[in-house]
Formats: sequence, structure tokens, C-alpha cells
Amino acid sequence: MVKSLIAAALIGSLLVSVPPAPTQSHRFVDEGVAPGQLVGFDREGRPAILCPLEQTAVSAVIAGFSARVTLKQTFTNPTNEPIEAVYTFPLPEDGAVDQMRMKVGDRVIEAEIKRRDEARAIYEEAKAAGSIAALLDQERPNVFTQSVSNIMPKAKVEVEISYVHRVRYEDGQFEFVYPMVVGPRNAMQAQDPEKITPPTLPPNVRSGSSISLNVAVQAGTPVAAVTSVLHEVDVRRQGRDRFSVNLKRKDEMPNKDFVLRYRVANDEVQSSFVADWDPKRKMGYFNLILLPPVEPRPEQITAKEVWFVIDQSGSQKGFPIEKSKELTLKMLQRANPGDRFNVMGFSTGQNLLWPEARPVTDENLAEAKRFVEAIQAGGGTNILEAVKSVLPEGEAQQGKRLVVLNTDGYIGNEAEILDAIKQRIRKSRIFTFGIGNSVNRAIINGMSLVGRGAAEVVMLPEKADAALERFLQ
Repeated sequence: MVKSLIAAALIGSLLVSVPPAPTQSHRFVDEGVAPGQLVGFDREGRPAILCPLEQTAVSAVIAGFSARVTLKQTFTNPTNEPIEAVYTFPLPEDGAVDQMRMKVGDRVIEAEIKRRDEARAIYEEAKAAGSIAALLDQERPNVFTQSVSNIMPKAKVEVEISYVHRVRYEDGQFEFVYPMVVGPRNAMQAQDPEKITPPTLPPNVRSGSSISLNVAVQAGTPVAAVTSVLHEVDVRRQGRDRFSVNLKRKDEMPNKDFVLRYRVANDEVQSSFVADWDPKRKMGYFNLILLPPVEPRPEQITAKEVWFVIDQSGSQKGFPIEKSKELTLKMLQRANPGDRFNVMGFSTGQNLLWPEARPVTDENLAEAKRFVEAIQAGGGTNILEAVKSVLPEGEAQQGKRLVVLNTDGYIGNEAEILDAIKQRIRKSRIFTFGIGNSVNRAIINGMSLVGRGAAEVVMLPEKADAALERFLQ
């Protein structure tokens, strides 16, 4: 069922829509909207003004596997006439938006979920009547766009969105991610490129305000270590299984994802228990989790055929492609002598080392190393054809194959790619590495989920050894 969420002061409702229909036509910023920016339109529907984002406040409460996140942002209309505005922002691909409110002046407008077409109709009717209204659309699992009509001159608009999602757990540690960037996407194969491709702001325009972020964690089991991958943070312990985290810098720019990791597991099976009591409903809840040991047993590791697939498109130029090459070379060094392997680079087309996989020998590893070191970035991001090449249909694919795919995932044809994997995966598995500080986690995680593998995001400051250890485990 396609639904929407709207807010209109006239009728006292706010509309949210999920998910989109790519063929639907409604106005978007065809020059793109910078993530976390509110862009005003003139009466002809043209992007006219950037409404300054004055403040962003993020609050997250994590209990066990569950996270409740509240995002509050304040914008202004700096013009002398009413405007309509569009606001594009990222959320976790598995997040479920269940609360939204908008405050304009003294008016507070609460959210209401409607079917997408109904929500759009109510929003357009309220806009035409001169009422303040808002419409929240889910354009992709991790990209939302909000439209706000009839913002009065010099008025402030406060938007509060709340969502829940599951915190990822892997290899003995939990990982909480708050996405801050909607990166530019290769949308040549998307049916609705204008809805997912944010515009690029002029070099002298700041792409967002400072941000405050607070995360309160109740793990339900002793926490051994807490790490923020990309930001400096203050960590306050409140017991063996509880702690809170705040950004250390008050003027932090929201130009890279916030990634928090906390380690809980050891070599034995252990449990996590979190309980809560709702005094209003007079009901209690609990969450019991059994956490497996970190290391697999040696007898569980079997011989395999591994294909290393490297995104060498233009978006990987510079640090990302070097990090991807570093990671691949580290994996080749750790190759199992009983394995077979091959290497492929892709951009608009494919660049294959050998026609078929070869055994792990010193000679073959040396040739693969030279091939990887020579890879250069350039061209488009055609993941679909790369997937089809490495997962051929029918009898062309023999036995079990492990595909290790490095990419930032900024493409527009996610559904096509996932369908291709679903049809071709057979006995194979796909393990994805998102390379960069603000990757498209929806497709990175989606490919590994459909491909029955696992996903890992490698931040640019992070050493490849750390990511490799998580992968091998």
C-alpha cells in the first residue's frame, strides 16, 4: 500500500508518503536540492531562494536492537513574499517514520498518514487556498523529500520528524548510523532521476548549519568499547551497559554520516536484556537478545571461489578508489590457498583480469596485485551490468561463488539491480563494501541482503585492516 504524510494548517494535518511511484509526476527541484536544505520556489515554480537552515538537533535513544531517533530543524523564509519550499534529507534505509510535526509561528501542525495520491491532492488543495501545508515523500528507502507551501515572509519553520529503526549487530558490536548526506547519484538508468539527485550548491554557499547530536544507549549487556568513526565525541558512562554520546564540536558541519559502534560480545554466548514500563498504559515490555561468540570455528571455513569487484567510476576518484584498492590488496594477501579467485573493475563497462577464476598461487596473486594497482577511476557507475557479468544466468555459473563488491552505491536503478541479484544468485553470495563517508547504504545493504551475504562500510579515515578483520570474521 502506497501511503503519504501531509500537514496543512487549514485542516490540521501533515502528510507523509511512502514509497514513491517512479512514473508519478509532481514538482521536484530538477536542479537538485542540497541535503538538509529548504529551497524556495517562486510563483512560476522555479527554484528561487535558499532558506537558511538555522539549527539541527538530533536525539537518539537506543535500547537493545531498537533506536528511536528525533530530528528537529529550523528554517527561515528570508524573502518578502510567501514561498513554497522543498527539503531533501536522508534517513536510514530501514527506518520507519511514524511521527512528524511542523511549527510555523504559533501554529503547530501534527502529521497524518494518507495514501500517496490522496496526500498529494490534499496538499495541492491547501496550497491553492493559501494555507500553510507540508508533504513528506519517501523517494527511496533512504531518501525523503518534504514540500512546504505558503511560508510567510521572514517566518520561521520548525520541522520535527521521528522514526524507529533496528540497530545493526555484527561481529560482536552494534553499529548506529545517522545519515547526514544524500550524495549525487548516477541516475542515467533511473525512471525518476530528478527525485533522487540533489542539486550542487555554489562553492560559496554553506551546505547546512551546525548540528547537535545526542545518543543515549542501554545495551542490556556490558559494553567493552565505544567508538565514533568520523566525529569527535564525548562519552559518558552510566553503568556497565549504559552510556551517552554527544558531539564534541558544537559547530560540527553535517557533511558526513555519524557512525557509532560499541562492542559487547566476547568468545562466549551472552545475553542482552532490556526492560521498560509504560505507566500510562500500565504495561511492561522486555527485549531479550542472545549474542553469538565472535570467532567461527576453523572447521567451518571451506574452500571457495571469490570474485573481487571494484567500482572504478568517476565518483570513486581520489581517496575512495585508493581505499578500495587497498582493501582488495589486503584481501588478496589473506586468500586461502585452497580457493580460486578473479578480479573485475567496473564503471560504464567491465575490466576483467582473467576470463575465469584461477587458483591462489604466488604467480596469480602477483598478477592480480599489478592489475589492482593499475586501476584508475573514471566513467559511470553501471552496477547492473557488473552484477550480470559476475553472476551469469543458467549453466554458465558453476557452484558456489562469493562476490566481494566495493562501491559507494550512488546509482538510481536500485530495484533493477536487486531483481537481477535475486534471479541469478543461486548458490552464490554477495558481500558488499561501501567505500566512503556517505555511501548509499540502502543499496549497499540491499545487495548483501538479497545476495545472502553481509555488508560493511569502510570510512575513508579507517584503516583497511579493521574492515578486513570484520569481513573475515
